[in-house]
Amino acid sequence: GYPPSESVLVTTTLFDSWKHWNRAKRRYFQGCDDDDDDDADKRARQINAPYFLRAAHLWTQIEAWCKSNESMPVGRRILKQLLNGTSFNGGRFKGVALPGTDAFRAIFSFYDGQISFNDDHVGTNPEDQLLSGLFGGYFLYQNLINMRLSSSKESSSESSNGRVLIAHNSHYKPRHIYLNCDNGMVYLCSSMDDPNRHNVPISRSSENDKFDAGLVWMEEFARRITMREIEVTSIHPEMPFKSLLQYPTLQCQRQVDCGLERPMPVASRAVSKGIEVIASSYFDPTTPEMISYSIQIRLLRNGEDGYLSPSERGFETCQLLSRHWRLVEEDGRADAVDGDGVIGLYPILMDNAYKVHVDTTLDGTFRYESCARKSCRVFQGQMRFIPGSINEPVGEEFLVEIAPLALSSKTGIIF
Repeated sequence: GYPPSESVLVTTTLFDSWKHWNRAKRRYFQGCDDDDDDDADKRARQINAPYFLRAAHLWTQIEAWCKSNESMPVGRRILKQLLNGTSFNGGRFKGVALPGTDAFRAIFSFYDGQISFNDDHVGTNPEDQLLSGLFGGYFLYQNLINMRLSSSKESSSESSNGRVLIAHNSHYKPRHIYLNCDNGMVYLCSSMDDPNRHNVPISRSSENDKFDAGLVWMEEFARRITMREIEVTSIHPEMPFKSLLQYPTLQCQRQVDCGLERPMPVASRAVSKGIEVIASSYFDPTTPEMISYSIQIRLLRNGEDGYLSPSERGFETCQLLSRHWRLVEEDGRADAVDGDGVIGLYPILMDNAYKVHVDTTLDGTFRYESCARKSCRVFQGQMRFIPGSINEPVGEEFLVEIAPLALSSKTGIIF
């Protein structure tokens, strides 16, 4: 019941350390029958100290992120929704004595998932119910993905045949992450009733430990939020709500071999006439026919790399007119896509804000998501802007670049 960040104990001797581990073991295995003659059950009731130390460390990182300014307002909501951890004899692994469960036993001993929507203490506003999933997600074509860490109650109703639910989407689109108790691997599927549908392994074990894939998976999530490789931001250009989005930020330096001349980044940045465009991509195996991408557009602030004052760039505001995309296929062939606006919108950019409707000004960065065919490997392009607005232009049209971006299903660990 204690947060991991408050559970660290420093000892000065090996004997003191041994005593405290034994106390932890008695507490964790409380309620188990010490006289049980089942050798397999007795072996299962040996505490795996390295696993518990790794779990404590990753949860400490997650707690620190939830309390940081970078996670606001989502982090505080997540902390309020985390359930107290479970002992060996409780929770989703009760009665399961398989080595593949050891990693997640350690993880759930600190926090047993997030409270479910049916609990009385869950808020009824959209942010609490739909946007507070620990792992976040993305928003594409009215489909909201926001993955919650499943509670034991939710897991018990969904798990079967050696598969234990770990995380699930908070919205209506089915998307599940589960543990295979036999091999300890983590999988993503679109249906627990039919786990072979879009069933994809989304983690890996360490070289020297074939059963720690669950810890590797959670450690990677903790690393990404700590290094700000994913961030809390608005989920849609017309909605004020915020969530943790899985599109990589510029802090993510990963590049992907797209089968072309050189590897391409999963997040790119270009600046044209004081306008910054950040593009990033994300692949969801439950929609295997496409790869989604995110585009962020804003006027840079004073002091930022590439900033131009209104007099230097020649306008106070500007409005998007049209787009020209260049999509490179896996065979090297390039397709051009031209159209007006983006997803039916013509944003007006201004300092520290934007408009998608004449009478509504929104703070921050204009951001939208769309998708490309899975066969596409590289995305780049240009957007045409006009100074002022379409109705009241104050200068000549100009082009804003989008730097090349990798579109690839080779994404590694997925959440």
